[in-house]
Amino acid sequence: MTCKESEEVELKLAFDPRDCESMDWAELFGSEPRRIRQFAVYFDTPDHALARAGLSLRIRAEGTRRVQTVKSRHAATGTFVRSEWEFEVEHETPVLDDRTPVQAALGAQIGHLAPIFTIDNERAVWNVGGVEIALDEARVSAGDKALLFSEIEFEAKGADVAALFRLARRVAGVVPVDPGIASKADRGYRLLGDASPGGKAATV
Repeated sequence: MTCKESEEVELKLAFDPRDCESMDWAELFGSEPRRIRQFAVYFDTPDHALARAGLSLRIRAEGTRRVQTVKSRHAATGTFVRSEWEFEVEHETPVLDDRTPVQAALGAQIGHLAPIFTIDNERAVWNVGGVEIALDEARVSAGDKALLFSEIEFEAKGADVAALFRLARRVAGVVPVDPGIASKADRGYRLLGDASPGGKAATV
């Protein structure tokens, strides 16, 4: 079980879930998508110490496969670049070792780590010219609270950043969109009533 540390370069757009049903996404992107059902559990301490440290921790299930992912909740070198650490796990309990920064961030509080919210997601995926396009129709749930949201992510998989913007403009030409500033983790914490931690803008 190895850990992959990488930088995620992506551009995200948010839009009204009601607009998703009226769109012909296959025509827009030139093919039928690969469809995936995902269920993710996010973990933190009761006082959200991990979020305050600028990290999120989830275990996401796709079929019988489970992947644990730790992400920086701040841009590392620019608006669309974040560090992440991920590897497959066998169970729904996080693996806490020195392969990720979670231990160092929580210290003695690590024993208080527990599930805090879940995200149930229907994802459609395309690969266009070195860009992975992921269309998400999701529901975030925390206790008796829930929120539906839709977003589309363009992640560089060999393409340069300019390709992400070209595809984003294609979508913006046919459906009203907003810049996707909030991550899925941010949406969960907001549902819990916890504002996302602030960050300084990168140097222009």
